Amino acid sequence: MKNIRFLFLVFVILTALSACTTPEDKQRELDLKERELALKEKELELNQKPKEAVNNTERQGTISGNSVIMRRESSVESAKIGNFENGEKVSILEERKPQNVNQAIAVKSIKLYSDYNGKYMAVLNKGKALMIEEFTGTDYKVSFQHPELGKLYATVTPAELESISNEVWFRVKRVSGEEGWVLGKFVK
Repeated sequence: MKNIRFLFLVFVILTALSACTTPEDKQRELDLKERELALKEKELELNQKPKEAVNNTERQGTISGNSVIMRRESSVESAKIGNFENGEKVSILEERKPQNVNQAIAVKSIKLYSDYNGKYMAVLNKGKALMIEEFTGTDYKVSFQHPELGKLYATVTPAELESISNEVWFRVKRVSGEEGWVLGKFVK
């Protein structure tokens, strides 16, 4: 019985308090809620815009090199999504300096094998990227992910490689609107 009286008393007090609120107070509260909602909508809208739309400091660049590869991510291990033409104009959207210490570019053509002592499989052309697997003290053991033949291997001298470890990568946009990543050394 005491619980019912207590609940009834609380109900009466809350009803009396709500009756004391003036129409101006209710309007002020409504205005504040509308402003809060508008701010949250604006924040949500900004978070959904692409970075280049928020950051209007977009830079322009020119691809320097033949058959330069566009990749899905900033790594030579990332999927190839296209090739650039020499002299192609691009918009630079983002810059990234990954901490990959095992990436290199062939400075001359390299013969690739099924394993380090295995069967000859293909040639990796000059300028193509590969992974450094191990340094033996005099030579590098490298690998290349061939699109049809899978992972292939070679043992090369340091003179046959150009390290691209810690090299800057750019996320770029072509005139067509296509976006991808390209190694910074190929963008001027």
